[in-house]
Amino acid sequence: MKKPRATEKLIDNLEAAKFFTHAINADHLTPFVAGEKSLAEAAQELGISKTRMNYWVNKLLELDLIYTVRVEKRGRHRVSVYHATADVFIVPLELLPIESDEAILDANMAEFEKTSRRSLIHTARKNAEGW
Repeated sequence: MKKPRATEKLIDNLEAAKFFTHAINADHLTPFVAGEKSLAEAAQELGISKTRMNYWVNKLLELDLIYTVRVEKRGRHRVSVYHATADVFIVPLELLPIESDEAILDANMAEFEKTSRRSLIHTARKNAEGW
């Protein structure tokens, strides 16, 4: 079950690329990038039901974004433990089903604005003497 984990993974299929076009989707991958998690642990971390998390785990497995690390016996149950297939996922722009850079920006504007503010503050503090 254990397979080598990559630091970076280049996304090379359209379905996986589509997954990353919605920031909310990526939230479901986050617990597994952070470390090894069972379905129940990931659901608890995200504050969603195990039934809903089961849908996302199956989707993430199908897209090869997570893999089963091991199956543990917990009480009378066998519980799968998952981990992301990489720390960083790289999605080539040509795979994204969005027709322009402006549309990509619009689709993820809130995250872009938050990141831009963070970068600006970091730069301002780093160069405070010159400002």
